[in-house]
Amino acid sequence: MVFSYSRSQRKLMRLAREAQGHARAGTLREAILDADALLLAVHWSRVNAVLKQAGDLSGKVIVTCSLPMNANNTALVVAHTSSGAETLAMRVRQAHVVSAFSTVPSEVLFDVFRRKSKRRTPRRPSLLYCGDDRNAKKVAARLIRDVGFRPVDAGPLRVTRYLEPFSLAVDNSRTRATKDLRSRTASNVSGKLRRPPASPVRAGRSTRISRSSVSDRLPLL
Repeated sequence: MVFSYSRSQRKLMRLAREAQGHARAGTLREAILDADALLLAVHWSRVNAVLKQAGDLSGKVIVTCSLPMNANNTALVVAHTSSGAETLAMRVRQAHVVSAFSTVPSEVLFDVFRRKSKRRTPRRPSLLYCGDDRNAKKVAARLIRDVGFRPVDAGPLRVTRYLEPFSLAVDNSRTRATKDLRSRTASNVSGKLRRPPASPVRAGRSTRISRSSVSDRLPLL
C-alpha cells in the first residue's frame, strides 16, 4: 500500500505508519505502478491535476470517495442528472471506476479497522458501493471488507447520483453536530466561571471564595 499526493509528506508518513504492514509513502507514479486498486480521495478541484500526473490508467480499478464539491465546499457542482463518479469514469474510460467510502466520515475508518481486529465475530457496519464493472466491484468489496465494513452492492455507477447528495447530507449533519458540541462545551465552561452568589456574612466574620473551588470543576480542554 502506497500513500501519495498530499501537501504534507509528514501526513503521508503518519498514515503509512498507522496502516502498518508494508504501507509506505511514495510518489503518485509509485502508488499507481503495481497497484491492484487506487483509492481517489482528493478535493474535486484537484482531480484533473491528479489524473494528469497519473498518466495511463488503463485497466486500473479506481475506487473514488471524492465528492464533486465547489471551491467553498457548500454545494455539489455535479448532481441529479449525473455524478462525480460518472464524470470521473468519462475522463478515464480505460479504467474501471467504483464509488465507495464517501458515505462514511474519514475519521471512523481507523476505528472500524481496529475494532475488526479485536473482535472474534465482529458485527460489521455496512458500507455502500456501486460501479459498472463486475470484477472492479469485487476488488472494491474486498477492500471494504478488509477495512472492517460489510460491503453492500448498491448497483450501477449511476446510483452515485443519489449517494453523493446523501454523503453531503451526512457531512453537513456531522459539521452541525460538532458546532453544537463546541457551543454547549463553551456554554458549560462560561457558566462554571461565573461567580457564585454571595453567602450571607455574619457580623464579625468574613467569607472567602477559594479559586481552586471553581477551577477544580472546569473540564480540561
